[in-house]
Amino acid sequence: MTTDVTQMRRRNGLWREMLDGWMSILTQPSVDAFREQKARADPLKIVMGVALLGLVIGLWALALKPAALVTGTEAVLVDLLRVIFFTEADFFILSLILFFVATAFGGTGTFVQHSYLLSLVTVPLGMIVTAFLFVGDKLGLTLAAVLNPLSPIGIVSIFIVLFGFYGLLLLFFALQATHEIQSSAVFYTVGAPLAIWGILRVASMFAAGEENLITTEWAFIAGQWEKGTLQELLLGHLWLVAFSVAIAVVLGVVIGVFITWPSQRPKLSHLVILIPLALFLLPRIKGAFVGLQWAKRMHGFGKEITATAAE
Repeated sequence: MTTDVTQMRRRNGLWREMLDGWMSILTQPSVDAFREQKARADPLKIVMGVALLGLVIGLWALALKPAALVTGTEAVLVDLLRVIFFTEADFFILSLILFFVATAFGGTGTFVQHSYLLSLVTVPLGMIVTAFLFVGDKLGLTLAAVLNPLSPIGIVSIFIVLFGFYGLLLLFFALQATHEIQSSAVFYTVGAPLAIWGILRVASMFAAGEENLITTEWAFIAGQWEKGTLQELLLGHLWLVAFSVAIAVVLGVVIGVFITWPSQRPKLSHLVILIPLALFLLPRIKGAFVGLQWAKRMHGFGKEITATAAE
């Protein structure tokens, strides 16, 4: 009996410590706040916290049945246990990847400390996101409408962006407090896996033949390259840049000459110096207008292709 009471008090103490940790890092985000929590790292807290997040996600999935999560095929308890298991597995896999990358950049923290501080970020923010998804579905809000700045509720996208930056900042603080590494190393720790994932994701799009904005734009660019139109456009752009630089240099030289010219009354014969400048600029201005027309035509063509892909 005494053992059961002790275990009950320990569980209550763990839940209270977890709640205090979440409130500490959410209300006072800083590297010092995460350093203070690092001393309280416990594997049981990690498992319990992530399991709680999995339970919340499972209840959301059972209530809304999103296409990304297959539920309702078996008993409710089995579906909940499946979602909790995969939440735990995904968390520890991602945590392990970040741990190895941080260690490669000179990280000194242990895996328990690393996972615990990451759970202090992932669990509360994950539950907040799940609650937003539930409320948004009940209100009939779609992600496309929320992220559209021209829609009546487009202002909500500002809060979504700020929330994303806030979560990323907490992740940086957690990694820096765990491994005691510089900010640049923290950036590389997070950026390297994201870059690799992005490359693999784009490669999988082309391998599977998906039709989206990226693949459509790439097909359009490849087609224009084969026709030679893109080469002409690039050459026209380079010519405009070179032309602008040449004009700046010539005008600078002319202005410098006039500034250092001996002070005297201007005469009509002084305008002779402008004749070479006019001969230099006139044909190039014509070429610039031709290149600008090409650019406008290609821009309009690209907008038509983008609109077609969106439809």
